[in-house]
Amino acid sequence: MVAAGIDLEDQQHRLHADAVALGQHATDLQRAKIQERRNSLQRQIEAWTEIQQLYIPGVVVLRARAGPSDSPVLAEDFPLWLPSAAVLKISVNPRILEHEWELRYGQAHETLDCLRRHLRLRTHMYKYKDRFIRGQQENTRARTTIAGVEQWVASDANRYRKAYDALDTLAPLLLKTGWRMMLRLLRPEDIRGFEEDRTISRDRIQLSWIWKTPQAEPSGTVRSGEETSEEREDTQEALRIKWCKARARAARWWEECQLLDEEMRRVLAFHKWQASWWKEQAHRHEDVSSELAEGLEAYAERQAELRLAMRDRCCTAWANVPDYIRAANAAMQIDDADSEMTFVA
Repeated sequence: MVAAGIDLEDQQHRLHADAVALGQHATDLQRAKIQERRNSLQRQIEAWTEIQQLYIPGVVVLRARAGPSDSPVLAEDFPLWLPSAAVLKISVNPRILEHEWELRYGQAHETLDCLRRHLRLRTHMYKYKDRFIRGQQENTRARTTIAGVEQWVASDANRYRKAYDALDTLAPLLLKTGWRMMLRLLRPEDIRGFEEDRTISRDRIQLSWIWKTPQAEPSGTVRSGEETSEEREDTQEALRIKWCKARARAARWWEECQLLDEEMRRVLAFHKWQASWWKEQAHRHEDVSSELAEGLEAYAERQAELRLAMRDRCCTAWANVPDYIRAANAAMQIDDADSEMTFVA
């Protein structure tokens, strides 16, 4: 009964999404197909509610309290009153709640797998479009395909949130703990693939938690990240690619630190050399009057003092930079047996 109810809930969501997508300019055939699906779903719901009343008699009272409405309720909007929703209003057999918990727990993990797969597909579609698609017609078709994938992603997110809300309701009633370590609240910013977010700095990019959640086996145990399946291998491959990109960026930043250290040393050396050069210019002119020689000497000394002041200013401003560079060098020491690249401070 509970499994059938969850399936009806999914059908309601799909039907509602398809009905909204019709728009004002839908053809008669499209509207007829939606109505046919609506009638079929309505018959399934009516048959299911009769069975539901045998297991949860209190739902009759809940539906009676709602009372008759002026307009008929569409099949996709009909309240199913699954155990996780009904338990907030009436008493429900704990065994039924336990059954829904197990089903919702599996539904959440299954939906996360679908979400990850569709996010990988979306990433591939974007990269394929940017690399190979040219022309207005081809770009329009590609955007239409990507829009379809976006709908799948949104549907997966909505389905996961329903499962999460049900688990959140049932957990305190069934004394379930620890499940939040693997299943978390799905926020809009969590729904992202391995593609890099251009809105933030690369060194601040963090992988969404949906890619770190282990998969659940049908028996209820959790599959370790080391076990590989076809989908898990795709995820691991994407992680390896992302790690290589991050490592390449770190290598470039490490090189920039070394260049910065050398540039600072040269700036200080240049200021010192130029101060000495100006001091040498003070007594360079011998065939001038004493007044002009005094002025030239004062000007040269003034320029030398300015260069030394600039050097002192740089030394003060950069006093802690060598410590930062040494810390970066220590952090960038890499000892990878599978790679020939090694950074040594």
